[in-house]
Amino acid sequence: MLDWNYYPLTDWKYQTSNNKISDILATAALDYQIIKGLNATANYQYERQFGLNSNIADVNSYMARDYINRFTQIVNGNTVFIVPTGGILNKSNNILNANNLRGQLSFDNIYGKHSITAIAGLELRSANTSGYQERFYGYNPNNLTTAGVDYTRAYPNFITKRNSFIQRNQSLNERTTRFVSYFANTAYTFDNRYTLSASARRMPPIFWSKNQRSVEPFLVGRGCMEIIK
Repeated sequence: MLDWNYYPLTDWKYQTSNNKISDILATAALDYQIIKGLNATANYQYERQFGLNSNIADVNSYMARDYINRFTQIVNGNTVFIVPTGGILNKSNNILNANNLRGQLSFDNIYGKHSITAIAGLELRSANTSGYQERFYGYNPNNLTTAGVDYTRAYPNFITKRNSFIQRNQSLNERTTRFVSYFANTAYTFDNRYTLSASARRMPPIFWSKNQRSVEPFLVGRGCMEIIK
């Protein structure tokens, strides 16, 4: 059996956590005049983010000693370690790939006492996140080795004698989000005194994942008139 005592003043030395995040962000823009007063613009952004997390409970940590001892068996007077002696390593990573595109047409011109301004465009966004987490037992940081365990059998707890499975802590996840939005805004001014304006935006929160899908669009609109005396 491993030492089952807890030493709060020194236990922190045997548990380490390391988190790394790298991020790449690239942008591009295009501005083109179609005719006088009418312009087209496009903006694109790409982002890739990678995160790696690792948590190590050394064999001298209380977390590792306690977990190993819980599954330890005494067979014919011999100590059998069901969970191998060594550290416990938890690792996880997350990857994000995102694309954003915004396109817009804008018009601005004056005809005598009449002034017209208008914009219309759309926004597109696609983001994919994926990741995993897993646990390793019997971890040796010196030679980066681990030991195998049997996750299919339930073993009696050394204290309570109740059967339980060794925690696998392994999972995969993935989610894709797609967002499309349309917008428009226009204003007409006469003699710099009377202004009539209207705007609208359609924002459907569309997303797909392994277990869920949503396609509920909604429209927001507004109109107003302003008189300057």
